Amino acid sequence: MLGVFTNVLEIFVDEPINTEVLGQVNQVFAPAGGAQQLLNECEAVNAYKGNNYLPLVWRFYKSHRRVFFQLLSALKFSSTTSEQSVVDALKQFTSLKAY
Repeated sequence: MLGVFTNVLEIFVDEPINTEVLGQVNQVFAPAGGAQQLLNECEAVNAYKGNNYLPLVWRFYKSHRRVFFQLLSALKFSSTTSEQSVVDALKQFTSLKAY
């Protein structure tokens, strides 16, 4: 069902609205941000099907990106196993101070 709605939104984004019925449907879409916004949200939900939740949370956390990287720099990480690759990557990243 979401795929059908996505297809309808793609038509709305790509084709000009030229009939009364399409105009009425566009008025329904408008309070939710319009066809393009709804299409973006459908694509984000479709991406979640593959267990990729990042498109759904990005808009809530993007304003806190800098604080997150500051937190990574402030914390001391250690591995609970002999595998050190993640700890090494965090150390390398925090040494860049590029945030």
